[in-house]
Amino acid sequence: YVMEVYENAKIGTPVGTVTAHDPDAANSLVRYFIDHNAEEDRYFTVDASTGTIKTAKIFDREETPWYNITVAASEIDNPGLVSHVPVGVRILDVNDNPPELARDYDVVICENTKPGQVIQTITATDKDNTANGARFHFSLDEGLSLNPNFTLRSNEDNTASILTKRRRYSRTTQDIYYLPVLISDGGMPPLSSSSTLTIRVCACERDGR
Repeated sequence: YVMEVYENAKIGTPVGTVTAHDPDAANSLVRYFIDHNAEEDRYFTVDASTGTIKTAKIFDREETPWYNITVAASEIDNPGLVSHVPVGVRILDVNDNPPELARDYDVVICENTKPGQVIQTITATDKDNTANGARFHFSLDEGLSLNPNFTLRSNEDNTASILTKRRRYSRTTQDIYYLPVLISDGGMPPLSSSSTLTIRVCACERDGR
């Protein structure tokens, strides 16, 4: 058997049902139980009469995406006759982790940087399954939409570029800029987070080094 259940499902959520029957003419009633040989077997329960498997904890797919349990069935009239069946339970993804920058960026610009110059390309990462909204959207904080120093351009490939807007930056006037960037995913429901880029101004040589 292979069954599926969403992460964050409430305790007691039905996962699936196993069935067994007595092949003898007596057709005795069957009792189901989980063979608790492994720790993960304790994460599920099974109805002794119906064979319906239910959750016994709340799951986190990013922590454990798959569980293997063993369900046993025995005849009520002859409990010594026991059969076992393996059951695999796949934990399905729910969009419950906001995206974040893929790494820390050390952004440096020269004082003589020209307007429209790309100074950094940023990427994002998400702990959720990429099938659940791998598309990232980048934007500047709404309060900085008219930022006079920098702008952001989405590259439509889950990356974004940070560009300069000024003709010159003076290190003596301001040597560090902080640029909040909003990142949202395409999951349902969509989630977002904010990260701040630190941009340092350096005195570069004429050739930009």
